[in-house]
Amino acid sequence: MLASKRDKILNATRNAADKFAKAAQRDADFVRERERLHQLDAAKTAKLKAMRLAKEAADRETAAQEAASAVPRLVKRTRKGAA
Repeated sequence: MLASKRDKILNATRNAADKFAKAAQRDADFVRERERLHQLDAAKTAKLKAMRLAKEAADRETAAQEAASAVPRLVKRTRKGAA
């Protein structure tokens, strides 16, 4: 009877330890997956930022070229005292 009681206790302890280990493994898997998704999101954000900065630089360069090649407008001067 004593051996049977001890076996039950050992089985219960082993089952509890197994359940705890499985729960800990699920938690670790979840943390790894969350970190992986975070890294993917950070990489996507960095890529989009680089693309935006490149576009802004190209737009500034185009605007500067257009301003340099634009024909200056003639300013109409008025005479002093003429109304």
